[in-house]
Amino acid sequence: MEIIKLQARERDGAGKSYTRKARASGWIPAVYYGHDREPKKIEVPHKEFATVVRGRKTTHLFDLGLGGDSIAVIREIQRRVLKDTDFFHLDFMHVDMNEKWSWKCRSNLRASQSASRTITAYWGTRSKS
Repeated sequence: MEIIKLQARERDGAGKSYTRKARASGWIPAVYYGHDREPKKIEVPHKEFATVVRGRKTTHLFDLGLGGDSIAVIREIQRRVLKDTDFFHLDFMHVDMNEKWSWKCRSNLRASQSASRTITAYWGTRSKS
């Protein structure tokens, strides 16, 4: 899988006035967090991130360039409703490339009568019990 590089930087300020100034100067406020790590307030360049969104690559892995191991995925994108290229805030979640994950997923399958006919036609006749 491709790892996209973003030149993020840590930010010192917080609050409404700081984030408005950051957006006006071409940076998107964001937070970088993960398992067993303190959350970091960061900023991402708007032009680079808009290129990623236009390329439909928001599900890829990102190297934030913060030094050390800063591989992350996008957890949440807050954007303006009517204008898709204005971003308010981003959440990046840390990904440990050496950690294995497994999970159980429960699924319920329901079929209508027409779906069961299609399945019967494909798989052959079924026995009624």
